[in-house]
Amino acid sequence: MIEDKIDKLIAAIETLTENLSKGVKAEDTKKEKPAEEPAEEPAEEPAENVTLDQLQDLCLKLVRKDRKNKEKIIKIIADHGGELLKDIDGAKLPDVKKALEAI
Repeated sequence: MIEDKIDKLIAAIETLTENLSKGVKAEDTKKEKPAEEPAEEPAEEPAENVTLDQLQDLCLKLVRKDRKNKEKIIKIIADHGGELLKDIDGAKLPDVKKALEAI
C-alpha cells in the first residue's frame, strides 16, 4: 500500500523532471492528467488515513457514551492484533475505525 504510493510519487517526480527539461508548462500537464486520475482514485478511496489520536478520541467518546463499550473496544483491539491501540499495525487502523464506529 505504501509502496504503491511511493511508486506513484516517483513516477510523478520523473514526469515533472521530464516536463521541466522539455520546457512544458505546468498548466499544459494539468489539462492532460484529469483523464488518467479518475481511474486511479476509486482504488484509493477505501484507504483512508487514520491516526492513533483519532481512534483514541473515538474510543473515549464511545466509553463516555456507555461504559459497557469498554469491553467491546478491548475485544476489537485484540481481534486486530493488539493489546493497546499502539500495538496495531498501521494498515489495520481503518478497519479498527470501522469496527469501532459500528458499536
